[in-house]
Amino acid sequence: VTELMAFSKCPRKFFLERYFSINSLGFSSERMPGLPPSDKRYDENGVSASLTGTLVHQIMESHELDMNTWDPRSAPPDPIIAALDDYAGIMAERANCPKGLLISAATTHLRNLVISGVLRNLGLEADGSAKRILREITFELRNDELIVVGTIDRLVQMPDGSWSLWDYKTTRLNGKAKEEIVKEGAYDVQMWAYTWAANQIVRIPVTKAAIVFTSDPIDPICNIPVNSEKVKQSFDTTLSSLSQVIDQGMESYIAHKSPLNCISCSCSKLELC
Repeated sequence: VTELMAFSKCPRKFFLERYFSINSLGFSSERMPGLPPSDKRYDENGVSASLTGTLVHQIMESHELDMNTWDPRSAPPDPIIAALDDYAGIMAERANCPKGLLISAATTHLRNLVISGVLRNLGLEADGSAKRILREITFELRNDELIVVGTIDRLVQMPDGSWSLWDYKTTRLNGKAKEEIVKEGAYDVQMWAYTWAANQIVRIPVTKAAIVFTSDPIDPICNIPVNSEKVKQSFDTTLSSLSQVIDQGMESYIAHKSPLNCISCSCSKLELC
């Protein structure tokens, strides 16, 4: 699914980086002189959003009940503190990241979730009930010659039988509208892929999908339209285009020329578009 998101941002860049290799021209597809990494985000302390996100996901998966007992005005409950220390120790060593900074970043996002009250909206009734909650659902589905792999953060079936899909993002908003961040990061494509997969997993159409931006403690939810027919049509179009770039190559595609995605794009700096 991550590859589909990268392709949706710019097919030309996708082809050059994965099939032509910009590195062969003497430039790095990930870091150009004077430019930040094009598809990586960091907080003010230099901790990557993806690393923080992984830690937040692990705590949410294993300690959600403890999250519901947390008074955000105080330190996290002891089980969460212990889990943060254990998980962060392993992750920080592998990523060469200061453990304390990683724990601090993850704690901020987790506290924001508690402050926002969004946990009560993730499928739980006032009494904490839901018909069924599925967490971290990994899927592998085939569409013609392509295999799509991903992990859905949360699927919830409510007492009325309807299903909703939720995804957590630790991406910083930096004053931008959530809808702008969604388009910039191709998160809508990701959610369409997850909805397409979820519809096949639960065997009925998902009726709601939303992204939870954990950097926002006030209004973290961004709803994503998930009309099943439109989702399938959009997703099939993306997969078809991806098949073409694999079969036909770069010349079949023009660059998107989007200000959001071209500013730090290696392809545009090399005048390849």
